[in-house]
Amino acid sequence: MAKKNKIADSVNEPMSEGYQIAEKTEAFRFLEMAKKLPSSAIHEIIKELIKMLKQNPNKTDIGFSSFLLTGPVMAESQFEEYKKQREFFNKWRLK
Repeated sequence: MAKKNKIADSVNEPMSEGYQIAEKTEAFRFLEMAKKLPSSAIHEIIKELIKMLKQNPNKTDIGFSSFLLTGPVMAESQFEEYKKQREFFNKWRLK
């Protein structure tokens, strides 16, 4: 039963390392293909990439830290309740 609760209470965290490795692999594969292209095609790709960056200037890689920062936060009343409960548990634990 404890195992079932652990699964139910777990957080789905992004696979940041695996995801980044896959992105790097794709990027390296793209660069290898681009090396075989004529310079005119490379210039066209650069223009398109610059256009993409201008359309989405704030688009960033979602890593684990941004995952945490965009998560839910406690209200002030919830934090006060947490502090009271923590104080109670510390007193109980230290007896």
